[in-house]
Formats: sequence, structure tokens, C-alpha cells
Amino acid sequence: MSDPLTINPVSMRVLATGSAACFTLTNNGSERLAFKIKCSNGTLYTFKRIVGFLEVAHKEIHMIRAYGPPGDAKVVVQYLPAPVGSPPPLQLFKAGGKPLTATLPVTAVANDIQAPSPNEVANQTSYVGTMCPDAMKQ
Repeated sequence: MSDPLTINPVSMRVLATGSAACFTLTNNGSERLAFKIKCSNGTLYTFKRIVGFLEVAHKEIHMIRAYGPPGDAKVVVQYLPAPVGSPPPLQLFKAGGKPLTATLPVTAVANDIQAPSPNEVANQTSYVGTMCPDAMKQ
């Protein structure tokens, strides 16, 4: 059985000098989900959408990495079932339900990003952040 929510790619490399990248949340289940995004380094990473509903489909999330030192971070997506007619996502999380989580490890590198090796591409274990020009728009 697959996880109700998956993140693609499963890991990401971005430039520490600042960049915009995208990742995709996919709802693999049969019911709508509410999601909330958190990051271990909220001072350097921002997201265009941090809460919302995810129908049985996928949603692209835009991430911006500000200039800063190289290093690792974790993007954690918490999610809960959210049947039609549910309150807004933040209310669902505040109601005390125990959310499930999916994690996207992100590594910010100092120099040019190396393309993933053929093995990484084949296994979808690493990915160079896709530039998302729309992520920079407010």
C-alpha cells in the first residue's frame, strides 16, 4: 500500500546563494487531505503555499531559498483527512488530530549544482531543484 501523500522529488539540492525551486505533493488516497508545510530552517526557506487542501491529485509547491550558508534542511509536510465540508486546514490541525508526515530533505550547496547521477535519476533519490520563475512573484 502506498503512502497517502508523497513528495516528488524525494530529495533536493538548491543553491545557497538563493534560488527558487518546486516540488510536488501527490494525494495517492481516495479522500481529500489538508496539508501544512513546516521547515527546519524557516529563516532561509519560504513557501508560496504553506496550508491548503489537496484533492486526489497533485499540487506544485513553490519554495524560495534565500541567500545564506550552505547546509541541510528538512521540509516536513503534515497532513490529515479533510472530507468535503471540513473547516479550514489550520482549524483541522488545531483541533488536535494526529497528523501524518512526509519529509523532503533539502541540501543547499555553495557552488554550481551538479546534475544527479544516472543512478540517482533512475531511483528518484535526488534532484536538482527545478527553477520556478512564478515562485518569485508575490
